[in-house]
Amino acid sequence: VNEKAREGLPAWQAFERGDPEKFAALMEAVLAPRGRDGDPPKHRLARLLFTLHAFRSLEHDLVRGAVLRLVSLQLWLGLSSGRRALELHRHPALAKHWQRMLKRDRKARQKDPGLTPLEERREAAFLPSLLGAFFGDLEALGAGEAGESRAGRGAAALLRLCEHFLELVV
Repeated sequence: VNEKAREGLPAWQAFERGDPEKFAALMEAVLAPRGRDGDPPKHRLARLLFTLHAFRSLEHDLVRGAVLRLVSLQLWLGLSSGRRALELHRHPALAKHWQRMLKRDRKARQKDPGLTPLEERREAAFLPSLLGAFFGDLEALGAGEAGESRAGRGAAALLRLCEHFLELVV
């Protein structure tokens, strides 16, 4: 997908004609949470570029269904409770959706106590984990005592990661 997108070719057609379950499995594998040190920067960059291409391809139903979940109301679980309450007070329509989401989750967890809590689901943790990795990369790029990067030889790869992360969030 990354290579096709880089070349300006249609990157998602093979998935649209194929098995949607295979695409879902690919998305799960690409978006699976990993620690900042879990993969070398080159692999993290490839996953980030894939995610960026996916968010740029919302016109494809298959892609849209997979990535819009990552920017849903569940992200608000990462806000402090005070800030969340303030924002929900300012937007009553969102407050209704928020309460409905919590109610559905309570009912689902009563039926299946082994269900993953909302705050631990990928929809709530994906962007915050990327943000944490971004700040870690920025720290690694920070100036050392002699004014040189602490990242050393990997500084260029970390810089590309940071650039593409900013491209994703903007």
